[in-house]
Amino acid sequence: MLARLRTLTHHVKMSTVTNTNIACCTVPAVHSDYTPKGSYKSFGGFQKVYVTGPEKSDNAIVAVYDIFGFFPQTQQGADMIASSLKTTVYMPDFFEPKEPFPTSKHPPKSDQDKADLQAFFGPDGAANAPPNIGKLIKLAQTLKSNGVKHVGGYGFCWGAKICILAGGDSTPLDAVAMVHPAMLSSDDATKLTVPLAMYISGDEPVEEVRNSNSCTHVALTWRLCSTTKSMISSPRSPLHPRAIQRTTRICFMDLPQPVQTSKTKKIRKNLRTFTESWRLSSMTPCKGVHRYEKRQTM
Repeated sequence: MLARLRTLTHHVKMSTVTNTNIACCTVPAVHSDYTPKGSYKSFGGFQKVYVTGPEKSDNAIVAVYDIFGFFPQTQQGADMIASSLKTTVYMPDFFEPKEPFPTSKHPPKSDQDKADLQAFFGPDGAANAPPNIGKLIKLAQTLKSNGVKHVGGYGFCWGAKICILAGGDSTPLDAVAMVHPAMLSSDDATKLTVPLAMYISGDEPVEEVRNSNSCTHVALTWRLCSTTKSMISSPRSPLHPRAIQRTTRICFMDLPQPVQTSKTKKIRKNLRTFTESWRLSSMTPCKGVHRYEKRQTM
């Protein structure tokens, strides 16, 4: 298993990973009074995993949260996906035994806060990429060794980066999805061996989005809403995606504003359709990719 993990993570640089996305580093978290429907248990090398959906299912989905860790909105999204697909969703505490980044320091109010945020992504930080990629891969391997046929993963912001990096050679994952991905790099997409659904926000570098979109395994690119001009056709929206709801789960959480609610439902339905496709296919590389238009409109 150790050899396999090394193969899967060899392309990830071990140096400090900095997050230069301005919106990701400046828009505060949104709090919610939603009561999660799932429960916590120890599983797959994690002491704490939020599990929602049926007790057993042939397929499983792993949710990778963002730098704020467990948040009601994130869990609400997992609850919705589990209910819609009748599939068990697992959301591990990737940062254990360390803590998620404190919302009190976000957005950063001082130079120290800014340094703490970047250190959070560094070699000694809870969000350091390589060990978290290994954790995701190990969990997927555990699920399959327990009889689960297909395992998919989706992640938000930082979690999106972990998902795409875990989708390379010999991955036990069968498909991955990224929602408003942080640190987007088209180089990551070239290493994919499984289908990817990419939900961009408008904050990501346009060239990185365009180049990622052209990669073979990128099955779907969907623009959530836009503050910048990009190559993907979509009506302009006055709503900044991260200002709509910071920890969003923009593809899951119904919001009171009619425009936001409409977009949210469309994206959530789209992600369900993508997930249903990969979990029902035979999961050979790229199978099902042709089913999607890479330049869908909302």
